[in-house]
Amino acid sequence: MPTPAAESELITFLPFHFEVETGRLWSGDQLCALRPQAAAILEYLLRRPGQVVSKAELFSALWPGVSVSAGVLKTYIWEIRKALDHTRGSSQLVETLPRRGYRFIGEVQGPRSKVQGPTSALVATTDFDPLVPSPQSLAANVVGREAELAQLHEWWAKARKGERQVGFVTGEAGIGKTTLVDAFLRQVTSTGEALCIGRGQCIEHYGTGEAYMPVLEALGRLARQSQTLPLVATLHRYAPTVLAQLPALLTEAERERLRFQEQGVTQDRLLRELVDALEALSGSLPLVLCLEDLHWSDASTVELLSALARRQDPARLLVLGTYRPVTLLSPEHPLRATIQELVVRKQCGQIPLDCLAESAVVTYVTHRLGEAVPHLPSVGRLAQEIYQRTEGHPLFVVNVVDDLLANTRQGGQGKTFTAPEDAERLSDLLAVVPDSVRQIIVQQCDRLSREEQHLLAVASLAGEEFSAAAVAAGIADDEQAAQPVRIEEQCTSLARRQLFLRLSREGSPSEQRATERYQFRHSLYRSVMAERVSAGQQQVVHQRLGNWKAAAYGTRADHIAAELALHFSAAHEYQQAIHYSEVAARNALRLGANPEAAQHLTRAVTLLRHLPATDDRDQQELMLLVSLAGPLTASRGYADPAIVVLNTRARQLCEQFNNRPLLFLITVSAWASALVRGPLPDARRLGEEALTLAGELQGPIFFLSAHFALGASLFYVAEFAAARDHLEDCIRRYDPEQHHFLASMYGQDLGVLSYIYLAWVLWHLGAPDQARQRMSEGLALARQLNHSYSLAAVHAFAAWLHYLLREVPAAQAEAEAAMAISTTQGFPFWITAGMICRGWALAEQGQAEEGIAQIRQGLAIHEQTGALVGRPADIALIARIQGEYGDAEQGLVVLEDAFSVLRDTGERAYEAHLYVVKGTLTLQKFQVSGSEFQVPPNPQPLTPSTHAEAEAEACFSKALELARQQQAKAWELRASMSLARLWQQQGKRHEAHALLSGIYGQFSEGFETVDLQEAQALLAVT
Repeated sequence: MPTPAAESELITFLPFHFEVETGRLWSGDQLCALRPQAAAILEYLLRRPGQVVSKAELFSALWPGVSVSAGVLKTYIWEIRKALDHTRGSSQLVETLPRRGYRFIGEVQGPRSKVQGPTSALVATTDFDPLVPSPQSLAANVVGREAELAQLHEWWAKARKGERQVGFVTGEAGIGKTTLVDAFLRQVTSTGEALCIGRGQCIEHYGTGEAYMPVLEALGRLARQSQTLPLVATLHRYAPTVLAQLPALLTEAERERLRFQEQGVTQDRLLRELVDALEALSGSLPLVLCLEDLHWSDASTVELLSALARRQDPARLLVLGTYRPVTLLSPEHPLRATIQELVVRKQCGQIPLDCLAESAVVTYVTHRLGEAVPHLPSVGRLAQEIYQRTEGHPLFVVNVVDDLLANTRQGGQGKTFTAPEDAERLSDLLAVVPDSVRQIIVQQCDRLSREEQHLLAVASLAGEEFSAAAVAAGIADDEQAAQPVRIEEQCTSLARRQLFLRLSREGSPSEQRATERYQFRHSLYRSVMAERVSAGQQQVVHQRLGNWKAAAYGTRADHIAAELALHFSAAHEYQQAIHYSEVAARNALRLGANPEAAQHLTRAVTLLRHLPATDDRDQQELMLLVSLAGPLTASRGYADPAIVVLNTRARQLCEQFNNRPLLFLITVSAWASALVRGPLPDARRLGEEALTLAGELQGPIFFLSAHFALGASLFYVAEFAAARDHLEDCIRRYDPEQHHFLASMYGQDLGVLSYIYLAWVLWHLGAPDQARQRMSEGLALARQLNHSYSLAAVHAFAAWLHYLLREVPAAQAEAEAAMAISTTQGFPFWITAGMICRGWALAEQGQAEEGIAQIRQGLAIHEQTGALVGRPADIALIARIQGEYGDAEQGLVVLEDAFSVLRDTGERAYEAHLYVVKGTLTLQKFQVSGSEFQVPPNPQPLTPSTHAEAEAEACFSKALELARQQQAKAWELRASMSLARLWQQQGKRHEAHALLSGIYGQFSEGFETVDLQEAQALLAVT
C-alpha cells in the first residue's frame, strides 16, 4: 500500500495528512478520494485554520478570471466532507457559516503559508461543472471512444498552428456527443495551456427563432468569464452590431450609442462582423467555439458556420458542432445543405458516433459493478447481458446500470455483496429492467417523492435552462406554497444524486437571480417529464412562467421575447403571445435574420386565428402580413407559394379598410412575385397599378418603386423602349442618401437595380457602349453603399451583359466575382447566376463538359426556388453549346423546354434569340455528326437538306420579325447575320448584303463589339 511521500510538504490534522505537492489526502496509510479542485480548496482552508473564508475569496484565489457557480463550490465542499468522513464527526471539520463562507475548525500542524492558487489559470474557459456529465455517464461514453478523441485532438493540433478547423460530432440522442466533447475539452484544459472556450447550445423549446442564439450565448459567457481576454474591446472594434446584442456587457450610454448604430443593419454585415470578431479573438488565444444541438439551430447560425468554414485566412480556431443526423432528413432543414456543401468541398470533418462495441460495454460495466459489488464472480456475464439488452447504446447502458444498482441498494439495504448468490440476484434484477430508456426514466421518476416529481414536471416546461425561482413561480403563485430556497435545495439534491438534473455550466446574468440554474441531464429526461403534465396543467404552468419571466426581466423582457411568446402561446394568452412574437421578429430583423423574423411573424398570424373575428383583429392581421412580406420574401424567395397566399390575403384586407399606402406595398410585393415566377403580363399589370397608386399617394418613394417595377416588367415582356423611359426616370429620382434604406425593404438597392436593368435594356436597343457605362455606374454605386447583396447582383448582371457582348474572359471574371461574394455572404440566387455565366465561359474556352455541368447545376439550384424569369435564355445556353460541340439534335430537344417556359410565363425578352438558336441548331444537325460534347477532328461540313434550310430560314425570319417589333436592334442584327449567312450559301448574295447593311447602318456605337465586327466582315464578302 503506498504511503505519503516523505519528502513532500505535509499539513497534518490527525488522523489525516495532506500532501501539499501532490494534493493527496491520507488517513493513515489509506489514500482518500479527492479531486484536484477539491484538494486546492482544502489546502486553502488548511492554511487558514479558524478563519472564515468567503466564497468570493475562494473564487478569486483558485479560479482567477474563470466563472464558477456557487453550486460547483458546494459540490467540492461536499466532496471534501465525504473524504474526511473516516472517523465519526470528521466531516464537520469544514464548517459552513451561512452567507459568510467556510472555516476549517480542526487543529492543524504544519505549514500555514498563503496559497497562491493555480500556477497556470486557464483564460476564458467555460466552467466544467463536475456534475455535467456524471462520472458514470462520462465513463460509459468515453470508453470505446479513443479513436474519436484522437480525431478531436488532431483537429485541435491543426487549429493551434493556425489552420482553422470545423468539425461535427454526430449521432442519435443519447449516443454520447456532448460527453465526448466534454471529455475532449477537459483534456485540452488540463494541459495548462492558455486558450479560450466559447460554448453555446441550440434549444428545441425556442431555439429556431433566435438568430445567432448559441453564438451570442458563447460570446456572453466568454466576456463574463475572462478578465484578461479583450473580448469586449475586440467586439467594439470588429463587431459593434454584435456587441449591441449583448447588453449585459455595456453601460447604458454604450447601449444607446450602439442601438443608434445598428439601425438598418443587414444580415450580411452582421455575419461579416461575427466572422471577423471570432478570427480576431483567435489571434489573441487559440479559440474553441463549441455549438451543441445544431439540429435545433437557427438559419443564421448555420450561415455563420458555413462562412467560418469557407474562409481561407489562417486562424487559430476550432469550431465544434454536434447534431442528430436524423433531423436533417427534411430538405428544408437549414443545416442540411450546408453540411453537404462543406463535406463536398472538404471544408469540414465529421465524427459519427455509433453504439459502443461489446468490449467497451464490458469494460464499463465491469468497472461500475466491480466497485459496487466487490469480488462479484459473474460480473463479466452480467456485462454481456447488459450489452445484449442495450446493443451498446451509451445512454441505455448508463441507465440500465444505474437502475440495476438502485434496485440492488434497495434490496440489500446498502450492504457489500460478495457471495455467489448475490450474482444470481443481480441477474434476476437485470431481467426486470425495462427495455427502453423511456421506461427506465419513468421508473426512476416513480422512485422520487411526489414533491420532486412535481418539481421536475414544472421544470420541464420552464426551458432548457431554469432557475429555482422560475420553477417556484410555475408551481404556484403563492410564495408560501413554493419557496425558491426549498426548490433550490431539492434541485441541488437531485443534481448531486445525478438524478435528472445537473447544475448549469453558467447562469444567465440577464435575470435578477439569487438562485442556482439547472439543466436536465439529457433532453430525453425533459421530454419524459413534460409528457407527465396534462394539457390543462401545462396551460396553467406556462401562464405562471410567462408572467413571472416578464416581471423578472421588467424593461428588458424584450430580450427574451421568443421564449415569452411560446410560454403565452401555450397558456392560450394569445394577445401577449402575438405581441412578443412581433418583438422577437423585430429583434431578428435588427440582426438581419430574415428566416427567424419570418417564423415569428408567421406564428403571430397563426395565433390571430384564435381571436374573435372583428375589425380590430383584421387590422392587426393586415399589419402583421405587411411586416411579414419582406422577411418571408428574403428568406424564401419571391417565387415561394407562401408569398402568393400572403399577398392575396393582404390585398383583400387593404381593400376592406381602403388602406392605400399599405395596398401600394402589397402591390409591389405581388409584382415582385409575378415577375419572378410569372406570368409576366400579370407583373406588368401590377406595375401599372403601382404607378397609379403612386399618383394617388404622391410620395417620391412611391414613384421610385413604381417606375422601377414597371420598367423591369416591360423589359421582360420585350417593350424595351418603354422600359428604358421608366428606368431612366428611376435614376433621375434616386438619391442615395434618402433612398438607401429601401434596400432593407426590397433586399436590393433600387438605384443599383435601375442602373443594371437599364444596361440590359440599352444593349437590346443597340447601344452597347451606353450599356457598359450604366453597368459601371451601378457597380460604383453598389460599392459606395457597401451593400453586399446589391454588389453581388451587379457582378451577376455584368457577367450576363458580357455574355450578350460575347466577351468571354470578362464574363468569367464577373461571374466568379459574383460567386465569391455570394458564397461568402450566403446569396444562393446570385451564386446560380454566376455559375451559369461561368459555365458558358468555360465551354467557349473548350471545356464543354465542365461548362454544361456547371450550367445544369446552376439551373437545378435556381429551379428549386421556383423562379422562372430568365430561364429560357439560360436553357438556350446549353442548347447552343451542345450544337457547337456536335449534339445539335439534343440541343433542339433541350431548346423545346425554353419555348415551353416562355409560353407559360409570357417572357419575351429573349424570344427572338431562341428562334436564332433553333435555326442554327437545325442547320448544325446536318452539318456535324456525332453526339459527344467535343470538337471532332477536322469536321467536314455536309450539305444540309432543302427541308432543313427552309426550316432554319423560317426560324431566322421569325426572329427578325420579333426583333423589329420589339425595337431590339441587337437581336435584329444577330437574326440578320444568321439569315445572311444562309442566303449567301444559297447564292443570294445581293439579298444578304441588303438585309445586313440595313441593320448595320442603324448602329451609331459599339463598333468594337464582336457582333458588329462580324457583321462588317460578312458585309465585305456578300
